[in-house]
Amino acid sequence: MVLDAYSGKSLYYSGWGEQTAFGQATTVGIPFHRGEFGWWNQALLLIFGLGVLFSIASGWMMAYLRWRQQGQFLPKLLAGAWRSLPVPVYVVALLLCGLFPLLAISGSLLVLFEVWLARRPKATA
Repeated sequence: MVLDAYSGKSLYYSGWGEQTAFGQATTVGIPFHRGEFGWWNQALLLIFGLGVLFSIASGWMMAYLRWRQQGQFLPKLLAGAWRSLPVPVYVVALLLCGLFPLLAISGSLLVLFEVWLARRPKATA
């Protein structure tokens, strides 16, 4: 609804039928995201949140254990692994990095970190 700032008269009103599919999904999604549909909604969000926390913790644990055993966080790639991917994979990755700048930043940092780990001199014990 759009109101005139001076008279308070309604200038425009958009009901449910006039909204786009994205607008309707947003209208339903916001209260779902905030857990306003009852205990089942909050339980579902709790399960999802715990799953995210478990994924983060187990990922860091796996990376730490791999680092302790192999000296690097990511598994070693086989020779030619980057060349074996089809071209559309690279196109999609570039599109996603263009759409999500934080993905581009974090992905670039991860690649730089892995290159640094691969090129640093190995410590002899």
